[in-house]
Amino acid sequence: MASGGTATLNLNTGNFKKIPILLPSDEELNAFHKEVKAFFDKIYTNQTQILTLTALRDTLLPKLMSGEVRVEK
Repeated sequence: MASGGTATLNLNTGNFKKIPILLPSDEELNAFHKEVKAFFDKIYTNQTQILTLTALRDTLLPKLMSGEVRVEK
């Protein structure tokens, strides 16, 4: 199905069109969505928190290092 290339094999588009692709039913897609939605929601929440914390660190760290801001014990 593939021909030689210098570093990788090249796939002919005519052969590529012949490759069968399995598509899940709507029921299977909905079941998958129900299973993974909580994971993706958590990933999104974590990414948002990471961006917030990164911005906070980038703002506070120079001020702490220069003594402009102090932390009480």
